[in-house]
Amino acid sequence: MSTEDIKDILESVLNAIPHAVLVLKNRRIVFANPAVTSVFGWRPEEVVGRDTLFLYRSAEDYEEVGRRFYSALEHERTHSEPFPCRRKDGKDIECMISTSRTGASLRDRMIVATYEDITERRVLEEAVKNTCRALEMRVQDQSLELSGVLETLSSTIGERIKVEDSLRESQQLMSDIISFIPDPTLVIDREGQVIVWNRAIEEMTGVRKEGMIGRGNYEYALPFYNERRPILIDLVFVSHEEIEQKYSFIQKEKNLLIAETDAPCIKGRKRTLWGKASVIYNSRGEAVGAIESIRDVTERKQIENAYRSSEDRFRKLTEATTAAIFIYQEDRYRYVNAGMEAITGFGSRELMSMPFWHIAHPDFRDMLRKRGFSSPHGPEVPSHYEFKIRTKEGTDRWVDCFAVVVDWEGKPAGLGTFYDVTARKLMEESLKESEQGLRRILDGIPIAVVVSRLSDDGILYLNPRAAKIFGLSEEAVSGKTVREFYENPVERESLREELRKSLSIANVERTFRGAGGSPFTALLSAVPIPYAGEEAVLASFIDITEHKKMEARLAQAAKMEAVGTLAGGVAHDFNNLLMGIQGFVSLMLMELPPDHPHVAKLQKIEEQVASGAGLTNQILGFARAGQYEMKPTNLNDLVRKTVDLFGRTRKDISIHQRFEPALWSVMLDRAQIEQALLNLYVNAGQAMPGGGDLYLESDNWLIRDSDVMEVPVIPGRYVRISITDTGTGMDEKTRKRIFEPFFTTKTMGKGAGLGLASVYGVVKAHQGYIFVTSSIAAGARFDIYLPARLVSAVEDKRVQDGVVRGKETILIVDDEEIVMDVTRELIEIMGYHVYTAKSGREGVDLYRKMGKDIDMVILDMIMPGMGGSEVFDQLREMNPEARILLSTGFSLSDQAQEIMDKGCNGFIQKPFQPGELSLKIRQILDS
Repeated sequence: MSTEDIKDILESVLNAIPHAVLVLKNRRIVFANPAVTSVFGWRPEEVVGRDTLFLYRSAEDYEEVGRRFYSALEHERTHSEPFPCRRKDGKDIECMISTSRTGASLRDRMIVATYEDITERRVLEEAVKNTCRALEMRVQDQSLELSGVLETLSSTIGERIKVEDSLRESQQLMSDIISFIPDPTLVIDREGQVIVWNRAIEEMTGVRKEGMIGRGNYEYALPFYNERRPILIDLVFVSHEEIEQKYSFIQKEKNLLIAETDAPCIKGRKRTLWGKASVIYNSRGEAVGAIESIRDVTERKQIENAYRSSEDRFRKLTEATTAAIFIYQEDRYRYVNAGMEAITGFGSRELMSMPFWHIAHPDFRDMLRKRGFSSPHGPEVPSHYEFKIRTKEGTDRWVDCFAVVVDWEGKPAGLGTFYDVTARKLMEESLKESEQGLRRILDGIPIAVVVSRLSDDGILYLNPRAAKIFGLSEEAVSGKTVREFYENPVERESLREELRKSLSIANVERTFRGAGGSPFTALLSAVPIPYAGEEAVLASFIDITEHKKMEARLAQAAKMEAVGTLAGGVAHDFNNLLMGIQGFVSLMLMELPPDHPHVAKLQKIEEQVASGAGLTNQILGFARAGQYEMKPTNLNDLVRKTVDLFGRTRKDISIHQRFEPALWSVMLDRAQIEQALLNLYVNAGQAMPGGGDLYLESDNWLIRDSDVMEVPVIPGRYVRISITDTGTGMDEKTRKRIFEPFFTTKTMGKGAGLGLASVYGVVKAHQGYIFVTSSIAAGARFDIYLPARLVSAVEDKRVQDGVVRGKETILIVDDEEIVMDVTRELIEIMGYHVYTAKSGREGVDLYRKMGKDIDMVILDMIMPGMGGSEVFDQLREMNPEARILLSTGFSLSDQAQEIMDKGCNGFIQKPFQPGELSLKIRQILDS
């Protein structure tokens, strides 16, 4: 082999080495291979001649690396250790620096140094450390770092030596450099003889170069395989299928081969080797040999296998859990599991490409930053908290997060897990809303609610209603007990005992001490409950004080209703008696001449009967409860009549009257208005127990839109009646409530509180208004406004004219014999033919037999057995055209009105006069 070929081979070897190879003299660079560009970013021509200071981060680092390496090389031929360096672009890297002195000593300070960038290897080592704590270190992963070595080797040898005269010097220099590169390297020529066997391969195999240089016939395979056979360096020239199958993998790239295999006998041990082989070309492009670089990757493979096994276990563990597991550093995710993808909706690539806080809900991002979650720096990072995230779909979810600080690639990082707790949060919020809703309900209900401690009755909670009725504030319950609520404390103990036995109390009526110490009656219900971790009692108090008063008033009202019913019955019977008197008086008057001395006396009897009938009508008006017979009336007459009646009962009260002579008429029910006026008189009299003055006035009033009244009033014509007394008067609070049903200032049993309420009801039923003005000790004035009607008032008098006669046949049905007899005689005097029946059943039977001959029926309403209503129905069933006159001691109300609504032809109230009866009979018969 020519000297030029050897030179080309050596130069190609140096250029193929992937590490930066520098030859230093007194720390200045005298040679640099092309790999200095890939490691440091400098071109070889930029570094040759410069001091190595620029390769380090600082002057301090420069001094430190010199101290370490030059001190070691004084005693050892080689020295290697990692040290931080800096690239041309300012990026800090970590390099494995391997040095070797070229002579026996450092006299000339000449050394060969290789710089291997192990930054990525450090990253891998840290990954192994973090995921498998049993692994302390990892070996260099330089599989990718040697890419392109041999390709470069073939193309750069001729470019380094341009001057033929310096061939031998350059050849020697390159031979020395190759000898000290850290990777075991051998070179063979085209005939298969070894021409390079460097120091590293000597150390690996234990075979000195003197025993290998110039050897062929696969001698170089013996230290590895203990047999002569082709190895990787031979396969660059010729393929050999059987040999290739011995490699665990083999990769071909043009003239470059990369492979891995097990060597069974390197120094008696089995080792895993990784190698790269390439053809060597001279400057003319001719293949002159081959080069193979070898690396013992046994430890690396063991670490890789352990790492892979650990990684598999870690991945299986993290992928099997539903929790999200992630590692984040400097606002970026470094690892996410499937649980993280499932919860967030983002894929792993999406998550790894986004800022860590991107998934956080906007409301929580600042909180996370402030807590240091996005850049953990030790124990100040909270280890457990909850926050809200926003998923890829835009929905919000709550997560429960645990985070710890770990070391990742030499820097602090966060290892976090979180669980989706949205369902729990929703439940908590629902419970909170329910609790708040329940609290709002308890605060708003009109029932007092108190929670007390079971052991000592201490109050734990009371709602606003309870605070009001017991005179406590919700804030001032400390030290208070429910025993203070009881009017009789003994009752509290008995209730506690009952609660222990039955576990609940429902609607027990008790008397309690309310605000200001005033007693009140309430229905108590109680049940034991847990409250804030204590045994407690939930009790409700329903104040029934007003209800009890209402019950008493209702009982009084029921009593008054019974009195009214009784009064109606009495009035009916009394009218029947009056009918007998009136009938016989009428018969006597009809038989006596006008100048007979008894006529005047009989007429006086008639007047008394009429007065009695008026009295019974008032009683019936009270009893018929709101049935109205509206007639145009002059209120002056009604006021005079009623006040005269009142005046007879209170001689100690002076009555003063001032009436409008031309008073407008009013449509009203005389009996109801009379009763209302009497109630007002009685009320005034009660306000003047020692006597006083009562003023009565009437006026015509025209109310316009502009008139300001106490309540809105429909504009129009009104008649005003004013009733003023000089009594005790009333305060404003009483004045506002005076017309409320059952409201009374009298003691229990002295009044039902219905008098003025009924006055108000009667006035409103007549589309009128009533106003009160009063003050304490200044009397009271009641003003009644009733709508006026432009019609003439009808005089309330009975028919006094003579009778109208006839010849038809009339059936009288009445159970009162005296009434039936006198009515029969009166009708017979009028010229009619009369049949009588003493009961409803008898009347129906008689009509069934004689109906064709009967022109009209006078029917009583109240009869034992078959009453007037049923008789009417049966008569009309037999003869739909039957003429029927209803005659009763009741007024036209209730049952009477029901019969009239069925189509009864007429109504007459007992007692009646002959003329009135004759007119009714003729009106019906002639209709």
